[in-house]
Amino acid sequence: MNNYIKLNEDRRNNVNNDYTEPLTHEELEEVRKHPISVALTVGKKVPKEWFEKANGKNILGLACGEG
Repeated sequence: MNNYIKLNEDRRNNVNNDYTEPLTHEELEEVRKHPISVALTVGKKVPKEWFEKANGKNILGLACGEG
């Protein structure tokens, strides 16, 4: 299994999952107008309080859609 990136891309592209659908530029601009909403898994939102001290800081998203 030498080409794991290609394997992951193929799998991701063939599974219907809202978290793997890319946004258009317009959708991204609209999302930026609203408060942050982060999910750990489908249907499990992160409490907003977790981010209160994160204003102005970078947040590392591990395992966030290969990006």
